[in-house]
Amino acid sequence: MIDFGTARSAVDSALEAAIPVSFSAVGHRLRRSMWRWGPATGDLSGRVMVVTGATSGLGYETAAELLAAGAEVDIVGRDRGRTAAAAARLAVATGSAPAVRIADMGDLDAVRELADELVAAHGHIDGVIHNAGAVNESRRLTTDGIEATWATMVAGPHLLTRTLGDRLADHLEGARIVWVTSGGMYAQRLHLDDTDFSNGDYSPMVAYSRAKRAQVDLVAEYARRLLPSPSTAVVAVHPGWADTPGVETSLPTFHTLLGPVLRTAAEGADSTVWAVAGTDPVESGRLYFDRRARTVSRLPRTATSAVDRSALWDLVEGQCGLV
Repeated sequence: MIDFGTARSAVDSALEAAIPVSFSAVGHRLRRSMWRWGPATGDLSGRVMVVTGATSGLGYETAAELLAAGAEVDIVGRDRGRTAAAAARLAVATGSAPAVRIADMGDLDAVRELADELVAAHGHIDGVIHNAGAVNESRRLTTDGIEATWATMVAGPHLLTRTLGDRLADHLEGARIVWVTSGGMYAQRLHLDDTDFSNGDYSPMVAYSRAKRAQVDLVAEYARRLLPSPSTAVVAVHPGWADTPGVETSLPTFHTLLGPVLRTAAEGADSTVWAVAGTDPVESGRLYFDRRARTVSRLPRTATSAVDRSALWDLVEGQCGLV
């Protein structure tokens, strides 16, 4: 007798090895059909969700899905006008208006102020989606002396998670923290000796990919340290190759060549919504892609040791002034 579960897993593994197919819309639609996915979320009434980088693309689609499911959603953006406009579009699309929070996730003082606002507004927070990010064309240090890409995608999200503290502590079924990473992290190992590129030539995509690698390693360290609380699941999610304004602007050649097979922003956001919504169990510390846990290393010498993950934690804690 054919074991269809084993057969599907084998097909999924073969698909995972074929990166151009796996990461594309084709991979997403094949898996959706093969695994007979249900809705990414159930009724989220009474749940509070925070989505950074929510003015367009993956963050916007994530906020839209959570609002449509009944969640109370706070969207975070850098620009007040763009964030307010996104909130207005979301209200029309879903029938529910999100709260607007303004903060540059690369500015640690702004992140602290954001955390204070969220703590004052909510007795509990059930989900945080760290989606904010950008490819910076030139090297720039923030006012905190941190390279801007790293500050926005590593230090800032870490500070927000740590500062929210007991708002993410034990309640209901436990909070979920989702770091939206990228397939680019597979091409990089963790670099702790020069996170601000002061000793080497700056590359926008290398800086972006290294920050994404650090996100995945921090997620594993959160799980090891049982933070923010033992019941909180902290995971990374890889969205695949999605057609977003950020991809179109930062990777125009890639966007032109692969445009016909890129995932929609909603397809790219599917696993993030699924991971934060709590309809299925997830294992804290893991990387998820298309609703399944995946390996975090594909190339030689890119795996991170436990010692280096711990050193990363200490480094980022220091950058955030938490030690």
